[in-house]
Amino acid sequence: MPDRRDIAVIGLGTFGSAVARELTRMGDRVTGIDRDESRIAALNGEIDVVMQADATDTKVLNHAGIGNFDSVIVAIGDDMQSSLLATLGVTQAGCQHVFVKAQSPEHARILTAMGVSNLLEPEQSFALHLAQLLHNPQMVDFLNLGNGNYIAAINAPAISACHHTSDLPLAKYNLACIGIDIGERIITADLDTHELSITDKLILAGKRADLRRFALRG
Repeated sequence: MPDRRDIAVIGLGTFGSAVARELTRMGDRVTGIDRDESRIAALNGEIDVVMQADATDTKVLNHAGIGNFDSVIVAIGDDMQSSLLATLGVTQAGCQHVFVKAQSPEHARILTAMGVSNLLEPEQSFALHLAQLLHNPQMVDFLNLGNGNYIAAINAPAISACHHTSDLPLAKYNLACIGIDIGERIITADLDTHELSITDKLILAGKRADLRRFALRG
């Protein structure tokens, strides 16, 4: 896989613009497409290519060579019909990696029926993420691996007796420490020899319920 990929972002609202900027920052070649002149102007010079065009028109998509992109993100969030038409045009052009922002459960069901497997639901994802962090106050961040398995960053315990990870009752909670975030870097080797600081964050792997019980223990 090449270091720089060619990615098209269709729909340059708040979500699409943020994705386009971040992909550009990470080194990918990004083409942004939107009908709104002000959105195009806002991104001009920040990403590789901006096109003011109607992506529901298959002629526009063909002119942009949409089928040649490594990935296409349809981020139209305020017009379901336009989103569906753009998605149909992108898939018919032969693009293999299509990601589509779903603005509602109904929208998601239609996209699924169209064969789109990469659905983006940023509002729902953020809400669930925030709920987990609020429910687990010692958890700094987490990654859901599926089937109830998580990787979570948890603040190191402010307990004077816990100087090393070996002092922690991780086995009791069916957890494994796979790294320690010490601020400027993450250490992954010789974890038992690292003297814990209250500013450290433990990177633990295990079930969500076990992570919560460990974080809330007395």
